[in-house]
Amino acid sequence: MKRDQRSEFLPGRFWLQIAFFWLLSSSSGPLLAEEIVGFTAPYREVTLSGPGGALLVELLVEEGAVVEAGQVIGKLETDALEAELAVAVARGKAEGAIQAYRADLESKRKRFEALLDLSRTGAAGADEVERARTEHAVAESRLHAALEEKEIHRLEGARIEIEIRDRTLRSPFRGVVRRVHRRVGERLPAVDPAVVEIVEMERLRAEFFIPLGNLPAFAVGSPVRIAFENPEAEAEGQVVFRDPVADRASGTVRIAVTVANEDGKLLAGVRCRLLRP
Repeated sequence: MKRDQRSEFLPGRFWLQIAFFWLLSSSSGPLLAEEIVGFTAPYREVTLSGPGGALLVELLVEEGAVVEAGQVIGKLETDALEAELAVAVARGKAEGAIQAYRADLESKRKRFEALLDLSRTGAAGADEVERARTEHAVAESRLHAALEEKEIHRLEGARIEIEIRDRTLRSPFRGVVRRVHRRVGERLPAVDPAVVEIVEMERLRAEFFIPLGNLPAFAVGSPVRIAFENPEAEAEGQVVFRDPVADRASGTVRIAVTVANEDGKLLAGVRCRLLRP
C-alpha cells in the first residue's frame, strides 16, 4: 500500500520526463544525424602484383615509404621475355621469303598472261591455261600468307614489349606503402601474386547509412562535419556519392564522404560520427 501511495503523489515533472522518454523510444522517425556512425578508409588503395611464377629481382621501397605517381616500386625478371622479343623482331624484319614469293608470283603472272594470249590463237590449250591460272593464284596466296606472318610477328613483338613494361611495377598515385608482401629473390605464387600494397592517405573516405528522413541534407556536393574518435578531432568533408537505391530493410541510403588529410593526422579504419549538418 505504501508503495502505491508514493506513486500517486510523485511530482508531475517526473511523469512528464517519463512520457518524453517513452515517446522517444517508441518513435518510428529518423535517427538524429549525430547518431550516424561509419568508418574511415583510404581514399584509394591498390595492390601491385605480377604473373604467377615471375621472379622479383628489384624492390625499391619499404613499408611506410611515401611514393609519387608513376614512381618505380620494383621490377620482375624479364630475361625470357626479352629473348622472345628479339626473336619476334627478327622474324618481323625478315624479307627473304617475301622477296622470293614476290619473284615467284611475278614469274607465274607472266607465264599465265603469255599462255592466255597464245590460247586466243589456239597455240595453247585450255587445260594449260587453267593450270597456269591456278599456279598464279597459289603464288599470290603464298605472298599474302608471308606478309600476314610478318605482321603477326610485329604484333607479337608489340605484345611482348607491353608485357616487359608491365613487369616494372609503378605506383598509380601518390601514397604510402602499407605492406610489402614479397622480397627480392622470391617468385610470385599463382594464387596471390601480390608484391606491395599502396594507400592514398592525403584524402580519406567514409561511408554512412542515412535514414530517409535525413537524406535531403546530404546531397552530392554538400559539406558535412565528421567527428573522429581516435585521434579525437573534427573535420569538414564533402558528400561525393549517394546511392540511388535505398536499403528496404533498414530504410537507409548509403553515402560516401571524402575528408582532406594532407597532414596525415587522421587514421583509416577508425570509427567516426556524422554530425548534424
